[in-house]
Amino acid sequence: PVPAIVKYVCEAADLSEGQALKTFNMGVGMILIVDPDRVDEVGIALAKAGETTYRVGRIVAGAGEVEYTGEGNLYGYEG
Repeated sequence: PVPAIVKYVCEAADLSEGQALKTFNMGVGMILIVDPDRVDEVGIALAKAGETTYRVGRIVAGAGEVEYTGEGNLYGYEG
């Protein structure tokens, strides 16, 4: 979930989601890059430690471009 302050700043600056995604980290804190075969194991360990986790993406072979899937649904407004 995007924190309310991030949504507020994006709305105040009249940023589209695409612009916001390229400008801000959207409230994402620490990111762990985990072998897909160990995602569940790491998630369980983090939950036991009291952490809330979210899967925010995946790394795939490509041309070095970032693709935001689900754009338009990130924080529910069109800037």
